[in-house]
Amino acid sequence: MKPLYFLLTSLCLVSAVRAADSSGNVRQLLQTYCVQCHGPDKQKGDVRLDDPAKLDRKHWEMIYEQITSSEMPPDDEKQPTETERDTLSAAFLAAISNAGGAAPGVTFRRLNKREYGQTVRDLLGLQSGTFDPAEYIYDDEITDGFDTRANSLVISNELLIEYMQAAQKALRQALFSAEPTPPSSQTIDVNFKKIDGVANRYSDMEGNGVILRVGGRAKLYDGTEQRTMQSAGRYRITLSACGVDRDAYPELFAPESGPLVLGFGILQDGVEGLSASGKLLKTFELKDNEDQTFTFDTWIEKGHFPYINFENGHGKPIIQVRALIRRKKLPAAAAKEPFHGPGIKLNQFKIEGPFYDQWPPASFRAIYGSDTIPKLADPAARSALVQHFARRAFRRPVQLSEIQPYLTFFEAKHTAGSEWHEALIDTLAA
Repeated sequence: MKPLYFLLTSLCLVSAVRAADSSGNVRQLLQTYCVQCHGPDKQKGDVRLDDPAKLDRKHWEMIYEQITSSEMPPDDEKQPTETERDTLSAAFLAAISNAGGAAPGVTFRRLNKREYGQTVRDLLGLQSGTFDPAEYIYDDEITDGFDTRANSLVISNELLIEYMQAAQKALRQALFSAEPTPPSSQTIDVNFKKIDGVANRYSDMEGNGVILRVGGRAKLYDGTEQRTMQSAGRYRITLSACGVDRDAYPELFAPESGPLVLGFGILQDGVEGLSASGKLLKTFELKDNEDQTFTFDTWIEKGHFPYINFENGHGKPIIQVRALIRRKKLPAAAAKEPFHGPGIKLNQFKIEGPFYDQWPPASFRAIYGSDTIPKLADPAARSALVQHFARRAFRRPVQLSEIQPYLTFFEAKHTAGSEWHEALIDTLAA
């Protein structure tokens, strides 16, 4: 049965390509751009394109993917124009569609959580940062170490809603501003008197600085409302710190040797539980009782804020304190007193930004398909934007008739009271 199926499939594909090429344009384009490396004299990858009858569905699908993604022809070979590439893509897509459904044993499936996150990040031009486009989607079932089993990657109404909500969150990260000009930069000098994140037992003020004396998951960050970045962008961070109190107790606490290590990371505001671990970005080895200043740039996404931690500090110093009490090296009262062991003294925590190397940023250009922010009140601008985005999302040419329902939805959302920017996010998420 399988040989007969594949024979019929191949015949359908050849017939479909010929039907889509009634004018001979596709054959001419293959001859111009492909046959030199995939013809009678040379068959790179064992693919020959001068005789479609020798290709099966798998080959046509591979060719379609490589043409639409611009992987072929190679960069050092003559390239088809955008119109010519669209002609080839449309012909091959028609051939694949006309040949029928999937082969026996092949099951269609949705993108898993990992694939969805990577795909959306690429589609929206998002920076590689703390924000995960798939964060709010349930984890996939893992079978024999694989998360790509089609029979478990089905879609339900509940999961579809999760994907829609995840898409909206990702679009709001990508299109973080509706303004035609970049957000203005500002400087935040973190007020250590309003620092947050660690119990008073393991943090204390000394002079103009604050000391963090616990490691593990403990973090220090600005305790005011200004801590959260209102715009994604490149921020300049300045930290001044040193190690202190290595020998405050009869025995050394962790780390017993080597420098204390200051960690810097980014945390998403409003996230609790395991997701609140944030993302550690940099570490710095400190000198004892000798202040050092570190200045660096990092990308921070909207709705996130920076923190510092004691990367190699003891996660639960009270355990060692109690051990010392049991061995009569500390009085029993030490268990209730503030901890005075090794810590990181932070003397400066400054945040400047956002800064942009260019405006609009990469995510705007990826979505808008332009170096300028379009005027969404203009129907022609909306049509061009949606058509550009649909082509990238679907990875194939799209006709105006295909995107008309999206344009109608776009306008309806605005008519119902949404700003054009919000209406755009809802439309692209759909």
